[in-house]
Amino acid sequence: MRKYIFYIALLFGLLAVLPSGVMASNLIFSDDTEVYLSGLDDTVTIVQGSNVDKMTVYGSSIVFDMVNGSSVTIRSPDRYTMRVEEPVNYSFSCGTDYSTINFSSLTTQTVTVEVSSTICQPGAGEVSESKTTTGGGVVPIREKPKITIEELKAKIAEIQAKIAQLQAQLKQLLGQQATEVKFTKNLKYGMTGDEVRALQECLAKDSSVYPEGLVTGYFGPLTKAAVIRFQEKYFDDILAPWGFTKGTGFVGPTTRKKLNEICQ
Repeated sequence: MRKYIFYIALLFGLLAVLPSGVMASNLIFSDDTEVYLSGLDDTVTIVQGSNVDKMTVYGSSIVFDMVNGSSVTIRSPDRYTMRVEEPVNYSFSCGTDYSTINFSSLTTQTVTVEVSSTICQPGAGEVSESKTTTGGGVVPIREKPKITIEELKAKIAEIQAKIAQLQAQLKQLLGQQATEVKFTKNLKYGMTGDEVRALQECLAKDSSVYPEGLVTGYFGPLTKAAVIRFQEKYFDDILAPWGFTKGTGFVGPTTRKKLNEICQ
């Protein structure tokens, strides 16, 4: 790949845009500088205050020639995942608006930053710690373990299965603790109590009426929807006497009568 040398007039405080295949030397970034990566057809930003001896831009990576005291901060507005391949102090963080990687060097070395099209998740991060040896080299000490997308999906599936198991156990426990309460009063959205719990237990016996089957003692939106389905299932007994054409979700006299017939 043919390279062209760009000397950036950063003293003017202008926003510079460097395309792929470009090499620039003696860089002190006095302003944010956009770098175009042809492999991603997108840009990342070298943040103001970064300084390196030389920078070379490739399709999906940027190579920096570092000296003692060099430091670089790169920001991706698209939250691309970025990694430093060489052993050097660096940290990567992912926010809701952009991802950021920053690193510094205590010696002369070449550092390559690989930019991936993978979008990071907000809150994700990675830290690499290193120390300088007596010979001036850099020896890695620790790198935070990474988790792949597949491993994350598997973990989520495991948690969802556990939640479903606990919900089933809770439903069974609540069923064992159910009390016999005859429906004697009108019930409506927002109410709580044993009679609401008995209503939910009765409705839950028919999965076509109350597929969620939650018994909480609170008359919420799921319970109201179940009551409407129950009323429309027994339309002639519950709604027709009132001249209604569809369920109301209000447990009145005819609804209570049908519930008592079925569930008591």
